[in-house]
Amino acid sequence: MNDLEVRFAETVGTFHLDVSFHVGEGEVLGLLGRSGNGKSLTLRTIAGIITPEEGSIRIGEHVLFDSQAGVNLPVRERNVGLLFQSYALFPAMTVLENVMCGIKDRDKHARKQQAVDKLSLMGIDAYRGRLPRELSGGQQQRVALARMLASQPDLLMLDEPFSALDHESKQEIDQHLNGLLRHFTGPVLFVSHDPEEVRRYCTRTLSIVEGRVHQENSER
Repeated sequence: MNDLEVRFAETVGTFHLDVSFHVGEGEVLGLLGRSGNGKSLTLRTIAGIITPEEGSIRIGEHVLFDSQAGVNLPVRERNVGLLFQSYALFPAMTVLENVMCGIKDRDKHARKQQAVDKLSLMGIDAYRGRLPRELSGGQQQRVALARMLASQPDLLMLDEPFSALDHESKQEIDQHLNGLLRHFTGPVLFVSHDPEEVRRYCTRTLSIVEGRVHQENSER
């Protein structure tokens, strides 16, 4: 079972983050709270962008970080997918090229087929030859989601996936995000400040207040 186990503490400036939680395989855990309470910081720590002072992070038997054992895998070796609010698409690459660059397979034909499959899953295969600037915000996000899924991560992490979208784009992405979450079999972390979003997409919720897990709720 590729469950996610997280237990760590870190201090960034004057802010102290101390969290501990578990996410089961196929579970979507919502991290709910106001800005500045440590939700996004938690995702960046799991991804390896930030190193905590103590604790451990593991997915199944795969140890990403363990302060006592001296383990701290670099970002590229953690095999986790993190969707940034900015989407981080390469502006000079086409939609297809953006998705292909996230695939590890050395065979170009195999990479292309995998990319097309994921674009089709996100309902955006028809735009494979376009550049990111030629797409709407919702379409760009679907490309970013397709790229993340194509990399075959052990864990998906979505950081405020709707924050940069207008109402129309949110509606556009809704069914595709639901399809992605049903398709993905590993654990998922979904960060939001909106309780309605969390209730819609997540199976369970943790509220993070001032760097600590405050309460836990079952959504469905």
